[in-house]
Amino acid sequence: MSKLGRYSADRKKIEALDCFASANLAITIDAAQCGTIFVCTPAGDDANEGATITLPSEADAGKGWWCKFILNAAIATDSDDNGNIIIQNAAGDTDDMIVSIPADAGADGSGAADGASVTFVEGSAAAGDEVEVICTGDRWLVHARCAVSGAVTKQ
Repeated sequence: MSKLGRYSADRKKIEALDCFASANLAITIDAAQCGTIFVCTPAGDDANEGATITLPSEADAGKGWWCKFILNAAIATDSDDNGNIIIQNAAGDTDDMIVSIPADAGADGSGAADGASVTFVEGSAAAGDEVEVICTGDRWLVHARCAVSGAVTKQ
């Protein structure tokens, strides 16, 4: 029998994202990173906080493109309240996310609605919280899973 490699073993592509390497860090995900699980590290100090992660455009991503973001530690609250990790549409793809957050996640979890971003919230987001994004070719489907109410919100 031939070896089928990663596919048959269900191995995942894992990439670490240091979401606090610099103040207001901007991270851009490209279409070649389809199928990647990004492990987000929310560690830093008051001067180096917060990250905005921009997805590829829906046209570049195409149907079936997906990735997942998982926190490997809680986002602690600090004095400047600037530690959120925001996952957003590419410029030109505004309000094209259908976001699903568990109903017990608070007011933001009321079901699907259009939005332009989803946020891991400082002081609420915990290790293991995750956001998965899937492209339909003209829209993003976003599924969030979080341990506590308000840990992941949509805008």
